[in-house]
Amino acid sequence: MAVSGTNVKRVFPVRLVRGDYGLVKTFWIGTILPGILVASATRTLRDEIDRAENLADLMTYMVMLVVLSTLGYSYGLTCLVSIWNAATRHAGRQAWSISAKVFVICWVLFLGTLYGLSSLSLSLDSLP
Repeated sequence: MAVSGTNVKRVFPVRLVRGDYGLVKTFWIGTILPGILVASATRTLRDEIDRAENLADLMTYMVMLVVLSTLGYSYGLTCLVSIWNAATRHAGRQAWSISAKVFVICWVLFLGTLYGLSSLSLSLDSLP
């Protein structure tokens, strides 16, 4: 089946990253709502890790937490790009576009700070 570039029906991730869903849907439905769900699931897994009674359960919950966290962070970073692109394409009030971009910048700085602090903590732990 030959597909031309202009007639391709874009799939969800491509449309999300391009900002095709608009700023409101991209921000609230595409980013915030999944973020709340992932945070809830992560909290539940952490509670299960605390209550694990044997090594097999502990390892299972830990692997699930690592997989969920990896997917969540990957999707979250994708959403930051999506919000930025949707804000750039936003035809409504400019204040919403600017606010969305400020949100993205603050969130990137927050993630960078977390990464920097965790790296600093690891390097301080290695000191004699």
